[in-house]
Amino acid sequence: MDNPQKHAVADRQESLCAQCSKLNLRQMLKGGVTMEDAIPLDTMVNVLAKASTCKLCSLISNVLRRTWLLDKHDYPDIDFSPIQLTIYARECGNIRDPPPPVPELAHRLFIRPIGRPIEVIDAMIAAETALELEIQLMEEDAHLLGRSPDLHGRRVTEVVDMGLVKRWMGICEGTHEGLCASAWWREGETATLPSTVRMVDVRDSAIVQVPPGCRYVALSYMWGIPGDSYWTTSTNLAERSQPGGLPKSALPTVISDTILLMRDLGERYLWVDSLCIKQDDPSDKAFQISAMERIYGCSLFTIFAAGGTSANAPLPGLRPGTRVVHQQIEEIQGLHLSVPLPTPQEALAHSRWMTRGWTYQELMLSRRRLYFTDDQVFFECLANLFGEDLVAESPGLVNAVKQHPFSVRGGGQFISAGRPSDWLRQRWVWSFMHVLSKYTRRHLSVETDIIDAMSALTNACAQGFRLAGGDPRKAFHYGMPVTEMDLALLWTPDPYAPHERRVLEEYMGNKIPWPSWAWSGWRGRIRYMDDGQFAGLEQMTIYPGLDASLVDRWFIVDEDLGLTQLEVSTFIEHNSDHADVPRPYVIPRWDRAWSIPSNVHLKPGTLVFRTSLAPFRVAVADSASYEDYSTLVTEHHAIFSVHALNSPQDVVGRIILPAMHPSPATIQLLALSRCKKSDNLPWVTPDTNIVEQGFLLNVMATRPVSEVGKRERIGVGVILERAWVEASLSTDVIMLQ
Repeated sequence: MDNPQKHAVADRQESLCAQCSKLNLRQMLKGGVTMEDAIPLDTMVNVLAKASTCKLCSLISNVLRRTWLLDKHDYPDIDFSPIQLTIYARECGNIRDPPPPVPELAHRLFIRPIGRPIEVIDAMIAAETALELEIQLMEEDAHLLGRSPDLHGRRVTEVVDMGLVKRWMGICEGTHEGLCASAWWREGETATLPSTVRMVDVRDSAIVQVPPGCRYVALSYMWGIPGDSYWTTSTNLAERSQPGGLPKSALPTVISDTILLMRDLGERYLWVDSLCIKQDDPSDKAFQISAMERIYGCSLFTIFAAGGTSANAPLPGLRPGTRVVHQQIEEIQGLHLSVPLPTPQEALAHSRWMTRGWTYQELMLSRRRLYFTDDQVFFECLANLFGEDLVAESPGLVNAVKQHPFSVRGGGQFISAGRPSDWLRQRWVWSFMHVLSKYTRRHLSVETDIIDAMSALTNACAQGFRLAGGDPRKAFHYGMPVTEMDLALLWTPDPYAPHERRVLEEYMGNKIPWPSWAWSGWRGRIRYMDDGQFAGLEQMTIYPGLDASLVDRWFIVDEDLGLTQLEVSTFIEHNSDHADVPRPYVIPRWDRAWSIPSNVHLKPGTLVFRTSLAPFRVAVADSASYEDYSTLVTEHHAIFSVHALNSPQDVVGRIILPAMHPSPATIQLLALSRCKKSDNLPWVTPDTNIVEQGFLLNVMATRPVSEVGKRERIGVGVILERAWVEASLSTDVIMLQ
């Protein structure tokens, strides 16, 4: 292949620095340049400095500043001067079947930084920006390279092309019928809306009962302003039910814009929570919330108003003056090049909409999504993803998104895009763990909404995965998937965020906290990880797995203050490779004669089970040589080493506790489950030649509360099974509040 540096294209009418003028961009995009053969540009600092005088440096600076968040993070401890930038070109995907030869595929320029600091990578991951730095060729110049417009850049105008939006929807409705047409977790009559659900009739400007077989659209947006002036209430519902009874002047901008959009798209019925639910009627609210899983799951599509900060913000791009076009396009060497606008993933991550608690389940349950972001409009379904700045309208290739630049950069999908096979159904809980880690990062204006704001998701999980016979009231308690109790209890707080008890309920005249065993009983972000997290708080590990439960039966105190046995899955993932490894711990069996002691008053939500417990000594973990680069302590949490009382020098386990917890201290641990074989645990010994024979047990640290026998959670950890068996064990019925 010719060396692109030897064939620079002369263009006296454009501004390029000396280094960029040596490039033959047309040859690079036509023939490609491998990463290994990437062409040196300049230092990152010099490229940023030349942004005002060199068009290509300007494009590179644009993508660097946005994706590296240079204008939002100071990075005071980083010296950027050694970072070198190189440039190469390769194909960026395909949307045709059969795929054409690689030379006929759209190519992009990629900027490769040599020596990117880990602090920048961490910031990029947190902000969900693209890790690759890309520059795209615009569609009008694709023919200059003998290519079709597929996967080339498209110009974005002040107002969105509604014909393009209709084309996206037509592709989905016309070619994805079996995949995107219905909510897979609903079947038959359960896939229809209850007759008491209301809709906004945008043709007649009225609120009506949902017609049978109604084709409708849902809206997801932020309130952010007092709603007294536009909410539907028991007082104004009758008036609003008459044709013309819903005046546009009473509505905030985002809703009135959505009604305009509906008319442009030729759709008649719209569901908006503030208009279709009587906001002053608790019973109506409760019913409509219980139906929300069907409302979003059965909608034709959902409009996501992800621009602005409140309901008074417009839909960006719907009308003139509602958005500023940020697309930078430069003509260089006769080619029009641009920096791709933020993907849906990045745009949503930077939006105020993404921080709100209620919007998460609205996103997860919607099969088709029309996003209005500050930069552009996107359409996402279960098979494809389209945006204004990328020509990606596949002529019929289902799942083409997996092969183009938007791949895995959408808004995210529900736990499963379709009904899973039986063996996958057992693993739904790992996806739900991911859901909880995302959801607990969001905020709610009304704290008591913490469960209601995700109840549609839990309803869908119960229905779709047949949990507890499909009954969400049995499958979930306090947001915890109790059918998978052994795994559900293993949540840990995000080590970099504060964590405190949530006090919401009134019981016998007193305010009491929600259960300590449930994530919802605490304010703050949570996560689920395997035992790798005990080697370092920053570790990115997989979700926890089990070898076996160590609890015979689980019970919960119900609203009538009686004991109800939970329907907990008995699925156990025994590893045949470890069949010969001893499992010496014997599970205590439930005593059928046990009843709540007469002198103990248990509140609803108390978890009751029988297991073994033992005292151990804990102390903040010391950094060993292997952990020099691991985080063991943060402002809020710390990894503690667990020591046997009779052998305080030996580390037999680790546990995550609040950073303020006394150290050293003696605490009570109780056994939950057996998690994995304990090979080469670095926190036991840094000597890799020493192999621990046996398993790790998942344990919970608890402390007693006011009445005898009642306990509450402090944290969870792991311990060597041999150390547990050798400890001073006692067996008791645990009443965990």
